[in-house]
Amino acid sequence: MDALTFILFYVVAWFTVYAVGRMVNAEDFGFDLSPLVFSYKTTRFNSWVSSLAGRGRRLWLVLANVGIATGVGLMVFAIYTLGNNLFNFVYHVEAATPVQPLLPLPGLTISWDTFPYLLLAISLVLVTHELAHGVVARADNIPLKSVGVFVAVFLFGGFVEPEEKQLERAPDVTQLRVYAAGAFSNVAIGLVVLLLFTNFAVTINPFYTTNYVGVKVEGLIPNYPLENVGVHLGDVIIGVNGTSIHTINDLQQVIVQVTPGMSLTITTLRGSYTINTKPDPKNATHGLMGINSMSEYITYNSKLPLLPNNLPYHLFRIELWLSLVFINVGVINMLPLYPLDGDKFLETLFRAAGIKNPKGLRKLATVISLAILLLNFILSYAQFGFLKF
Repeated sequence: MDALTFILFYVVAWFTVYAVGRMVNAEDFGFDLSPLVFSYKTTRFNSWVSSLAGRGRRLWLVLANVGIATGVGLMVFAIYTLGNNLFNFVYHVEAATPVQPLLPLPGLTISWDTFPYLLLAISLVLVTHELAHGVVARADNIPLKSVGVFVAVFLFGGFVEPEEKQLERAPDVTQLRVYAAGAFSNVAIGLVVLLLFTNFAVTINPFYTTNYVGVKVEGLIPNYPLENVGVHLGDVIIGVNGTSIHTINDLQQVIVQVTPGMSLTITTLRGSYTINTKPDPKNATHGLMGINSMSEYITYNSKLPLLPNNLPYHLFRIELWLSLVFINVGVINMLPLYPLDGDKFLETLFRAAGIKNPKGLRKLATVISLAILLLNFILSYAQFGFLKF
């Protein structure tokens, strides 16, 4: 009911703003209103983007040149990865990975718990992507038409509009720099965040003490001992037969020694349970407790009085979604598929290589890329269904 109330309130507020905007002719003040998207376009921020580009012009151009090489690599990587995954769906389905568009529809494609983190990640990826295009364009002396912000239902973002005609008349290297800038910046930022994420305990160590409490039960096998004795999803295992369990590795060391029919006392934060293990259907000499998915349950104690103890929990999830969204958007955006950046990037590459009919090859690349992507979507749905995060 809380989620429904929020949605109803948001819808009413959205259409109230839309109606008021229409009544006062918001377009006269630079706003563009439609039932699904509100945007504000202005030239006031052009000077700020130009100033940012001018401060480190040489550095921006060096990075933009690196972006060209990276863009080629990302394009090849995107096509190869999707093509290889399509091959796996046909010949080795057990090795295939689900490929689905990550739509921020709370309660449908994504849980309400995850929604704020995904919303933040998508909003930031849009802003940084467009800003990178604008900065590189100005560093290469391409004027800007406008800079703006938008709200598309739940998504917040920004956009930068270079003067398209001047960009199209610019040298090929300039166009390549501008077209590759967004994806390059996304992947670069994503890799930095991923580095922080994979070393999370180290990066927060100056501010927090990390406590590995136990192993959280994320998935149970139906009709197996743990479920039958009343262990629930979310329970935290802290001991087995008197042996303390703090990490997944601790629990795995116990699991590998379990035989069918073995009596185990499982200690959780809610209490203790005694079970007799069942044989593993894939290995009759091995016993199963009935847990098929787990994660480490970690708490943090602040070393500074003003820092809340739950801040690392939010930082961890922010870094997770930032790294996922930034890297994946950067890679997919370099697919040679209209209207993605990879489309114009590939055409410019063809033209720079002296190919006489770049537009025809560009259309062919779009058809092939679209076919590969759609087939991945269709086969992913057929094999895994819609995933909810």
